[in-house]
Amino acid sequence: MKKELFSILETITGNGSFETSGVLSFVPPGLSIKGVGEVAFPLTTTQAKAIVAKARQAPFGKGSQTITDTSVRKVWEIDPAMVTIQNPAWTNVVLSILQMLREGLGLGDVEISASLYKLLLYEKGGFFLSHQDSEKEKGMFGTLVIGLPSVHEGGQLLVSFGGREKAIDFSSAKSFEIPFAAFFADCEHEIQPVTSGYRLCLTYNLLQKTKKSPIGVSDFSEQTKRLATFFKTNMAKIEEEWPKIILLDHQYTPANFSQASLKLHDRPRAAALLEAAEAAGMFAKLGLLTHYQSGELEIEYDSRRSRGRRWRGYDDDYDNEDLENGSMGEVYDEYSTLEHWAEDGIPGLGELSFELEDHIWSKTELGAGEPIEKAAEGFTGNAGMSMEYWYHYGAVVIWPQAAHFDILSEATGQVILDWLAYYTRNIKNTSIRPKKSIEQLLTQLSETINAGHKIKAADFSPFAHALVLLKDPTHLETAQALLVHGFSKIDVTAWLALARHFSPKALTGVFEEVGKAGKVKKMMQALKVLSAFEAEKKADFDKFVQQELAKLPERLQHIPLSKIEEDRYSLFEERKENILSIVSSLLHFGAYGKLEKSWTKDVLGLLIEPMPRKYANDILASALLKRDYTESELSKQLREICMADLEKRTAEKPMPPADFTRIIPQNADNSKNWTEILVPFLSSPTQSDYHYVANESLRKDMESTIKYSGADLRTETIAKGRPFTLRIIKTQASFERLLAEWIEDTGLLGKLKMR
Repeated sequence: MKKELFSILETITGNGSFETSGVLSFVPPGLSIKGVGEVAFPLTTTQAKAIVAKARQAPFGKGSQTITDTSVRKVWEIDPAMVTIQNPAWTNVVLSILQMLREGLGLGDVEISASLYKLLLYEKGGFFLSHQDSEKEKGMFGTLVIGLPSVHEGGQLLVSFGGREKAIDFSSAKSFEIPFAAFFADCEHEIQPVTSGYRLCLTYNLLQKTKKSPIGVSDFSEQTKRLATFFKTNMAKIEEEWPKIILLDHQYTPANFSQASLKLHDRPRAAALLEAAEAAGMFAKLGLLTHYQSGELEIEYDSRRSRGRRWRGYDDDYDNEDLENGSMGEVYDEYSTLEHWAEDGIPGLGELSFELEDHIWSKTELGAGEPIEKAAEGFTGNAGMSMEYWYHYGAVVIWPQAAHFDILSEATGQVILDWLAYYTRNIKNTSIRPKKSIEQLLTQLSETINAGHKIKAADFSPFAHALVLLKDPTHLETAQALLVHGFSKIDVTAWLALARHFSPKALTGVFEEVGKAGKVKKMMQALKVLSAFEAEKKADFDKFVQQELAKLPERLQHIPLSKIEEDRYSLFEERKENILSIVSSLLHFGAYGKLEKSWTKDVLGLLIEPMPRKYANDILASALLKRDYTESELSKQLREICMADLEKRTAEKPMPPADFTRIIPQNADNSKNWTEILVPFLSSPTQSDYHYVANESLRKDMESTIKYSGADLRTETIAKGRPFTLRIIKTQASFERLLAEWIEDTGLLGKLKMR
C-alpha cells in the first residue's frame, strides 16, 4: 500500500526547484558602510581591506550556541546596522529578484519579502563548510544571496537537497552584472574556498508574509481522485494503528510551520492528500513529526584537512572545536512524536508518540541525512560524550471517522474542547455527524470529571456552547460537575447563552457548588456573570441575581480577600488582579437596591477584617478610585474606613535614625555570627561599619546570615591581604522603606479625599 501511495504522490510535482539563480544587469546599490564610506564597483583591493578593518569574523550556529571557528567558516561580516543602501532603485532590483525566485522556487502566489541579514566578504582562502541555515526570524523559509561586482576566482556556492546538487559560480559574472541565488533553509550548502580576489555579497532572509494562504491543487485533480480512491479502497482494510502519518520531503522548524510555508513538491502533495482524505470521508491534518535520536558523539578532527579521520575514544583528548564538529555515531535511543500542528483546517490530536513501523509512512529512512537541530555534550561524570539529533518532518496525518473517538479517548481535555468547538461550528455538516459527535465528547469529558480527574484547558466555553446546541436539559444536568470545574474558563457570553436557553434557575446548582469552592477565580467569574445577568433586565434573571447576591456574605467567608501575598510574583499579580475584580464587583452591587440592609454590613465586615496595608492600598483604595460604580452606602462607608486608616498611618512622618544604632531582627539566633559580631555591632550608636577578616567559607556564611536577616546592613569584599575582608556597613533601609510608604499613603489619602 505504501508503494502505491507514494507512486501517486511522485506524479505530483511543484513548479520550482530547491534552489534558483540568475543574473541581472548592474544597478549601483549606493552601498555605504559606517567607517568606510560609499563603496565603488567593481570592488577595489583598497576598499576590500577597509571593509575587513571594520568587519568581524563571521560565526556560525551549532545547536543553541553561536561559534566563531575559522576551520569551519572563514569570512568577514558586516551587520546591517552598519550598512546603508542609498540608491532607491535598489528596491526594484530586490523586487525583481523576488519575482523570479517566486517562480524558480515554486512559491505560487505566496507573498514574500527579503530582510537584509549581513554583508559578507570572502578574501583569498575564505570558505564555509557544508551546513544548513537556521531560521533566524519569524516567517523565514530560505536565503537569498546577491553578489556585488568583485573580481575573484573560486568561491562556488554548492546547494544540495535530496541527493541533488547545484553549483552556482558568482565569479563568472561580469563587472556590470548582479548574480543572485536563493534556496530553502533546509538545503545543505557550502562556499568553496576563494582562490584569488574578493567575493562580496549581500545576504537576505527570505520571509513569508502570510501564513494562511491556501494551497492550490487545481492542476492535480486527477491525482487527487486517485488518492481518494486509494483511501476508500485500502484504508478500510486497516483495523488498527491509526492515525497514519505520511511524511513529506522537507523539514521545517515548529515556529515557521504552516500550509503556506511548505516547500517545492510538499505544497501540492499535501494539498492533494488533504483534499483526497476529505473526499474519502476521512480526517486529515497537516502536522510536524519530530524524530529524535540520541547516541554516541563521534568526533571528526579538522574536517577540512583530515576528512574521514574519526575517533570514538573515552579520554579527554578533544577540545571544543572537535566537540562542535562532531556527528552521531551509534544511536542508543530514538523515537518519534507529533505535537506541532498547522493552524489551518480541523483541530489536531494533541501530542502523539509512535512506534516507527506502526504509524509512519515514509519513502526514505527516518533520521537519514542532516537534522534541522542538534546538540553535543562532552563528558559528564562517568558518562561518555553524547549527541542529540532532532528531525522535524512535514507530514499529513490521516485517520478515518470510525477510529476518531478511539484516538480522542487518549487525548487531553484541551484537544476534546477544540473538537467540540469544531463540531459546534460545523453543526450543519451532516457528513461528520456533528450532533452525535458532540454527545460522545460531552460524555467523555463528564466521565473524566466524575471519575475525579482534572482537565487542563485554556477555554471551556466550547463545552457550554455545545450544551446549548444540543438543547437537552438532561445533558445540562449530567454536565454540572464539568461546568463547576471549568467555571472560570467559560466566558460570560457562554454563560448568558446557557441561561437564555435553559433559564437562569437551571444554573442554581452550578453556582451553589462554585460558592462552596472558596476559589478566588471562580468567585470573580461568578460576579462577572451576575453582572451580565443583571444587565438582561428580565424578571427571571433579576430574581436569580437577587438570590445569588443574598448568599454572597456566607460564601465570601471561605475566601480570605486580604491574603494577596504569594510566593511567586506572577501568582501574586494574578491573585491581586482577581481580588481587585471581586471588590470592584461588590462595590457595583452595593447599589443594587434589592438587598437587605444587613447585606451591606456583612460585606463591609468581610472587606475590612483584616486590613493589612498592601491589601488596603492595592485593593480597597484602588477599587474605590476606579470610579466604575454607582455611589452606595457600601462605597461610602468603605471610603471613610480607608481614609481613617490612611490618616492614622500618615499622622507622623518617619524620621531618620538619630545615631548608628539599628534594630536587631527577630530572626537573630544564638549563633556566633549574631552573639559575637552582629548584635554588638547593631547595638553600637557610634560604629558605622565592621571589618570581618576571615576565610572564604566563613565570609560566605556571614553574607548569607546578613542577606536573610532583614537587618539594615549591606556587605562588600575588600580583596586585599590574606584572608580577604568582608566589610559590613549599616544602612538606613528601614527608614527609607517607611518614608516611601508614608509618601505613597499621603498621596493615596489625597486622592480619596478628592473622590
